Amino acid sequence: QNPRHQQLALEASRQGVVLLENEEETLPLQPSPAWCDQGFLLALLGPHAEATDALLGNYHGIPPYIISPLSALRTLLSESLPCEVRVEAAKGCESVSRCAPSDVAAAAALAARASVLLLL
Repeated sequence: QNPRHQQLALEASRQGVVLLENEEETLPLQPSPAWCDQGFLLALLGPHAEATDALLGNYHGIPPYIISPLSALRTLLSESLPCEVRVEAAKGCESVSRCAPSDVAAAAALAARASVLLLL
């Protein structure tokens, strides 16, 4: 829980992000009051949206806390905007080799309703 270590971990995660395509300069996402509209939905799709253990990878230390991408986004948005933004997640598949048709259908339905979609 050393602030210097936390800052280093944050910087390492920022540098480790790989952006494959950024059409129309969509990223980085900028939360705005328009996200307060009732119809706005931020969707996270993929098996890591609610992951915590998978985030550790082969890291062998014991972190002071682990937060899923879904929880992190909900917290960030609640602190950034004067409203409750809808953020939902669907796995789609458990892994590359394990996809249940019902999970894929649920993810597709969520994607169809989403204003912004993040794949994890």
